[in-house]
Amino acid sequence: MLQPLADATAAVVAASPDDRLVMVDPNCRPSVMTSSDVFERTLRAVLERADIVKVSGDDLAFIYPALEVHDAAITLQRDSGAVVLFTDGAKSVHVLTGSDDVILEVPQVVVVDTVGAGDSFSGGFLAQWQTRGLGRADVTNLDEVLSAARFGISVAGITCQRPGADPPHVQEIEVH
Repeated sequence: MLQPLADATAAVVAASPDDRLVMVDPNCRPSVMTSSDVFERTLRAVLERADIVKVSGDDLAFIYPALEVHDAAITLQRDSGAVVLFTDGAKSVHVLTGSDDVILEVPQVVVVDTVGAGDSFSGGFLAQWQTRGLGRADVTNLDEVLSAARFGISVAGITCQRPGADPPHVQEIEVH
């Protein structure tokens, strides 16, 4: 993360009302991250308030380079206390809480483009969360988290079947 966006992100998250759900995607991009100190400081600040953290294998490898990615996801959950949604590409999504590690299958699709897949997953998750009228207090309800994650999986799957980051309309989504 680059300045001044790093400080602005930390400030917005810190100022979030207590009842506001905060979902974080570190979206690590080593090629444009000029200072790992800025990234690490910002990530620590944001994780203090995060309720849900969506990470990819690449994110986990960057944040915890000495750990295997699943161990890194467990460490991230333990260190942050947040629900961790580890999207493992076309393989699976791991939902990690303090007491659960649930693996959700990802339906096989004909992949045209993966650009936007992670953002589509997160957007689908949050859209389902909002549609169901859920809030920050509901993040402890594993069934609701799994339902929203499945919706996110469906959204990302459709997005990957199209060129460019072109997520579906809600009418196109089937939850598996």
